[in-house]
Amino acid sequence: MMETIRIYHSTWRKLLLAIVSLAMAVGGYLMANTLDRSIRKLNCQLVNAQENISTTGTGMKAAIER
Repeated sequence: MMETIRIYHSTWRKLLLAIVSLAMAVGGYLMANTLDRSIRKLNCQLVNAQENISTTGTGMKAAIER
């Protein structure tokens, strides 16, 4: 005969899981907001970058000025 395995759910574990999940969600939201601002600043700095960068399909290098 097989023995029955019982798993008891702890209220404290559920609370801890909820707190950690909330912390991860808030952290992800804050990182997304901060990253969005950094990307906008970077885009403003790279307005004319196409004139100075050439690509070979697998890499990038500075364009040679003539």
